[in-house]
Amino acid sequence: MRLGPKLALYIKSAAECADSRETQGKQLTAKMAKTLVAILFFVLAITAISAIQSESSDEVLQLAYNPTYDLWFFLPSGRPGKLSAEVKDAYNQRRPGGVCFKQVDDWFYCATGEKIQ
Repeated sequence: MRLGPKLALYIKSAAECADSRETQGKQLTAKMAKTLVAILFFVLAITAISAIQSESSDEVLQLAYNPTYDLWFFLPSGRPGKLSAEVKDAYNQRRPGGVCFKQVDDWFYCATGEKIQ
């Protein structure tokens, strides 16, 4: 069975168009994959940087208290695990600069550097 020249041209054109769309689809998929890898790398980098910063042992935290909720917390962020009576008494003395914390169980007056415990 012989196809007419117009029908053969139409079939050939449709096949080329399908090939072109397939190639464009593959290119788009490759671009999307590269973009996703770049985003993933960026997220991992930000996560690693924030983890390194949060593990900094040189950070000095200032103690604060909210009497409405009887809540002790650190400025700029965080909460102390356990506070001794000496630390609470030192905070209640209301010395200039307040009470600060550094590393593991190292409490001192922020303004003078005098140790509390």
